[in-house]
Amino acid sequence: METLLERSFVDEYDDTTYNIVHVFDEGGKEMSSKVHGWLQRRFLTTLMRLIGKEYEVFPPITFKTTDKGYTPDVCVYPQYPVNILNDTPAENTAPILAVEIVSQSQNLGDLIRKSLAMIDAGVETCWVVEPSAAIVVVVTAQGRTSLHLGEFLHHPLLSDPISLDELFDTSL
Repeated sequence: METLLERSFVDEYDDTTYNIVHVFDEGGKEMSSKVHGWLQRRFLTTLMRLIGKEYEVFPPITFKTTDKGYTPDVCVYPQYPVNILNDTPAENTAPILAVEIVSQSQNLGDLIRKSLAMIDAGVETCWVVEPSAAIVVVVTAQGRTSLHLGEFLHHPLLSDPISLDELFDTSL
């Protein structure tokens, strides 16, 4: 069965065959894979269910508290009024919790370094998710902890811990 990453096509005008290897957005950034999007949705819905109403869970939002801006895959902010008439391209406060999901074009080490930089920029906790190994690395100013299947993500904002078994369960 043909997939998007394997599909080939011939340009009608010059008989050149093209293979689609990477899919990019309009800014030239590689777009997320299906697994990346599935995990991102999984974290969004799980966090929305387990975090109190005084907090808001967002898909990627750029925050810029230093010269460099960061755009985690999922972020949690304290609840605040939204002014749809005064939207800004970047948030000027760091989220409390940020989630980064390793994609095909990244590696775990790169995202741990990015998470440490986000901690320096004011994020309290980063979860770095490695889908192929089904692990989550919890990064805080105090250090790093790797969690595996059979273990649970804990955070003061959560009403209940998050089971990694349920998070990575593809049968649901």
